[in-house]
Amino acid sequence: MKPQQFEDMLIADEPLSAEERKELEAQMQAYPELAVLQKNWNALKPHLEAAEMAVPEAGFAKRWRARWDAEAARIARRRAFLTAGLASAAALILLFSFAPPTLPTLVELKGFGLSALSSMIEWFAFLQIVVRVAGSLLSKMPPPWWSAIASLILILPLAWTALFRQLAFAKGTVK
Repeated sequence: MKPQQFEDMLIADEPLSAEERKELEAQMQAYPELAVLQKNWNALKPHLEAAEMAVPEAGFAKRWRARWDAEAARIARRRAFLTAGLASAAALILLFSFAPPTLPTLVELKGFGLSALSSMIEWFAFLQIVVRVAGSLLSKMPPPWWSAIASLILILPLAWTALFRQLAFAKGTVK
């Protein structure tokens, strides 16, 4: 037998057979560290038996469960991101493997770019007209009205967000 097995025999609570006891004593004479281990174990054993069992602090199970739930949620998020990434990669692979015949040519892309640029210029012109009209209207209004309009412009999105969150929480779609 290996010395580790004899160490286990010394520390074990089960009674040893006569043959095991004889073999252990022979090993203890051959290896003095086994005799030291037995002496130290016999001195320590009463202290271990007399020691009180450690009791966790109040709320341990609740804290452990909360930590477990947080870890499970983190793992679920990671899996969701991984799944979304793999699905996106698969979709792109499929798109690029079947789409080349249907992709626009360089001339078509140029036409699309010019069309988009033209639309943006029209929107900027429209926005410039709106800003000028608003500026002329605001110059005709007294300052308290400016404050009221500015407050409404700032408060309406905040009120919409608050109502949306309240409805979403009420329906249980947001946690």
